[in-house]
Amino acid sequence: MTTPPTARSKGRIRMTNEIVADLAAGTRSRAVAAGLDGYEFDALVETIADPEQWPDVLRAAATRHLETGDRAAEAGLLETAVTAYRTASVWLYFAQAWPTASADGYGASARAQWRAISLREPQARRLSGDSFRAVLRHPAQAGPTGPVVLLVSGLDGAKEEQLAVSDALLSRGLSTVAIDGPAQGELTTVQPFSPDFSRVVTEVIETLRSLDGPWSPSSIGIWGSSLGGHYAVTALAREKRLAAGVVVSGFAKAGWEAMGPYVRSLATVRAGSEEAAARFADSLDVTAEVSSIEAPVFLVDGGQDPLVNGPMTGSWISGEVREGTYRFIEQGDHNVANARWLWLDDAADWIAGNLRPAQ
Repeated sequence: MTTPPTARSKGRIRMTNEIVADLAAGTRSRAVAAGLDGYEFDALVETIADPEQWPDVLRAAATRHLETGDRAAEAGLLETAVTAYRTASVWLYFAQAWPTASADGYGASARAQWRAISLREPQARRLSGDSFRAVLRHPAQAGPTGPVVLLVSGLDGAKEEQLAVSDALLSRGLSTVAIDGPAQGELTTVQPFSPDFSRVVTEVIETLRSLDGPWSPSSIGIWGSSLGGHYAVTALAREKRLAAGVVVSGFAKAGWEAMGPYVRSLATVRAGSEEAAARFADSLDVTAEVSSIEAPVFLVDGGQDPLVNGPMTGSWISGEVREGTYRFIEQGDHNVANARWLWLDDAADWIAGNLRPAQ
């Protein structure tokens, strides 16, 4: 591959390839929000001249952090090991940002993150069902019962991207279940998309209620972003055991014709064919059911979101549900990952307040 002779500036990232520049700019805020050091991200992606190099370069970075984690764990340096494994997991996760049908990267990311979690949280559990893979985490002082929040990611998302949100909720006394559903994360080539994600949520709830051990959920909420936001809205409409929801960059209705080229290519890879992807995209319509949502919902939209915008997003949903709290962040990008300080703590406090019984 040849490198274009002139460089191109995209935000804080200077690239010699336009596709790489767009990929890096579209990924950076999510990667930093998920726990990567922004300076390390910039330095690494600066070395990528062709998008086909993206997965290998990011995996190499992950390998360096995994080796650091292994050395630290062997030396008994717990905090260093946890940090290194968490960082490796995020690098492995975002190595998948260049569309690929392989789930290997997600599996490696899941294994690295689980090493980090299990080192410090012996009470955490990996869960699985017919339609999901998940990680259940508890706050440090978890009692025999307590509120839990289901965390749902988007089209190219996986449970490993939810660690920072999970940390925010754990610090407020909430347990979390980060979920890979059909065509997500560890199930990326294992199962096709499921337009009715409420069935996945129902299976997760039934699994939680049947767990052996000292803990059971006292109330259940859901937190979804992007396509996961649509999934959360669908689940809130159909699964009445959900007591509250947070929807970030979510929508009530999508469609193949409204999707941009990158999202179409990504959906095609995940669905297995363009025809299947188009059929799935056109099935994403819960507008007729939004008004039946009885649980309170906190909705966040970004004014600079290039992927989720238009008439059927958070603003419209907030006006249709029985109790909607709406937050619009003018400078917010997709998943409002570049402005979390303007909404994340408020959303975490809000859902904690709505899942705990009134005093």
